[in-house]
Amino acid sequence: SKEKLALPGSAAAQPPRLFALTKFVETVLHNLHRVSFLWPLVTQFLLPVANHKVARIRVIGIDSLSKVVISAMRYKLSEGHRSDDDAASAISANGGASSVLDTVFCAKSGCAIMNGEREGNGGDGASGGNGGGAVVARRAGEERAANWDQQLLAPLEELQRRCAHRETQERILQAVHQLLHSCGAGLGAGWLLLLSMLYRAATKPALLPLLPLAIRSVQQIASDFLPVLPPTCLLAYVEVAAAYALQVEHLNVALTAIGLQWTISDYLVEHARNDDACAADAAVETPLDDGQEAPNGLQHNPAAPGADEADADAEALDSLDEEAGGSALASAPRYVGLDIEEKVHSHRLWCSILLRLRRMCNDERPEVRTCAIHTLNSVVTSHGTSLSPPSWDFALFSVLLPLTREVSEAAASANTQHPVAQTLGTEGGRPVLMLLHHSRDTESKQWDETWVLLLNSLTRLFRTFLPLLQNRPRFNEAWQELLAFCERSLLSSQRSLEVAKAAIGALVQELLLSTVVARTSSTKNLTASSPAPDASPSVLRTEERIVGLSPSQSLSAPGVGKKRERLPPALWTSAWGLVESIVTTTTADAQTFKAHEPMLFQLLEQLNELYSSSRERFEEADVMRLLKLAAGLAVPPTVRCGWDPLERATTPS
Repeated sequence: SKEKLALPGSAAAQPPRLFALTKFVETVLHNLHRVSFLWPLVTQFLLPVANHKVARIRVIGIDSLSKVVISAMRYKLSEGHRSDDDAASAISANGGASSVLDTVFCAKSGCAIMNGEREGNGGDGASGGNGGGAVVARRAGEERAANWDQQLLAPLEELQRRCAHRETQERILQAVHQLLHSCGAGLGAGWLLLLSMLYRAATKPALLPLLPLAIRSVQQIASDFLPVLPPTCLLAYVEVAAAYALQVEHLNVALTAIGLQWTISDYLVEHARNDDACAADAAVETPLDDGQEAPNGLQHNPAAPGADEADADAEALDSLDEEAGGSALASAPRYVGLDIEEKVHSHRLWCSILLRLRRMCNDERPEVRTCAIHTLNSVVTSHGTSLSPPSWDFALFSVLLPLTREVSEAAASANTQHPVAQTLGTEGGRPVLMLLHHSRDTESKQWDETWVLLLNSLTRLFRTFLPLLQNRPRFNEAWQELLAFCERSLLSSQRSLEVAKAAIGALVQELLLSTVVARTSSTKNLTASSPAPDASPSVLRTEERIVGLSPSQSLSAPGVGKKRERLPPALWTSAWGLVESIVTTTTADAQTFKAHEPMLFQLLEQLNELYSSSRERFEEADVMRLLKLAAGLAVPPTVRCGWDPLERATTPS
């Protein structure tokens, strides 16, 4: 009959044929207390209708399936516990009976339990056989009861995998959103299928046009359901949100998804998963090396201890592409194999968030890179004091420092001539390009912007958390990496003066003249974070320049430090050593001096301001070092300075 219904212009009118489908759905809705018996029949009938070759029938079929799934989910949430109690009472009441067959229906488990069957002797078993059957039945019911939401969601997930019709895929995502609204708080194992569906919507090219619809559900999970997500599902959700940030079809969706990583990090800080995980974090001490590529972060490794597992399970940077294909079809749900009862250490979650933000910072779109760097900086700055020592090691050596090398290489290899403005249309047969500022009209200039943002963020993070970072065993290695990044930035002045000037500001303002930031959580602590009332005008001017605010703004902005503190002697000497090395290299000959002259002039100005505002911090050796640097910066190599005894004196006029 369905085939006759599918024929265009068939003598059998469609509305009468759809009458049977309507009555079937109504019958199921009126028998939700028997849905566990009826569910195989429901899926067997509705799935082919939802995947029918006629569009009108498909739409009605998927709407009917969605309605039944959501209604059954609501019924299970409201009646499941009472049905379990009734089933347990029935099992207990029949424990000593010798009937051959007692059928007990468990509404929540979705199965019929046969209590009277005995092993071996059939109906001749003793009453103890019935007691053993009751135990087996109870265990089977409990096992199935834990997955009832997964069984109800399975038809929608299977339909998304096997159906290539857009209208069906669109209504599946609408059904997911409706299900979250009505039943999201009661999901358990069903989160595995639901997250698999949302992940597939972001990674399959055929489903990318539906991203604005799918992102609504992803946002809703972040805003309402993070506290009820099982630990492994929270780890999966980090990957799902990253998939939406890395897709290239919709820029606004990507920018929205980047912000979700910050939302997740806020949740990790405010709601610790459990005390055991926090205690285990303190024992983790071995981060991933820079070049080490970690396996899939969602696969459990039972042979590894909990501490090592947190690092070994960090997601590889290319794992988000492993399921990408040309169609919407896939072989299996991505997360169906996860154990929702498995505990996930918070260190493992932090590693997953930071690693994905690192990849977003390398995105080909400048808007995504800018947003990702700001988010990464905000996450680490806001929650740095909550990160465990191994999480800090991972952030430094597996995220931040490798990111400096990646951004430097990308900026050096970027195109410097070809414009990157998008074509908006044509006028008179000629393309009309989007108007871009001259400082951002090439790929190289856009990567320079990313370079500057990363440089400022990294130096500020080091200065803000310096006392904490100095306690890490590999701090010296990280500090040398930071100075090497500043050196590359200064020596790039011939290619990009913007990067070189930013490096001078970061080196002088953040490392040599920075304040120790006293962070505040609300506006009521603004007074404690403001400069001291008896501070000199030079100190106030220094603090205003560091945070980039006007005098009036600096007095009211949270996070402004009270006082300036000089770097520890070893770090102070190494920073000045970098400046001396740069001056020596760039003033070696006249040609090199001329190529870097704008950068050197800017450096001379910054050093002058440094000494003027904090001369009381300088020792005699520092003053002599500064004078030597000033002499090298102010006088070109071709100009002689002072009196030469070998030169013949000129005759006075």
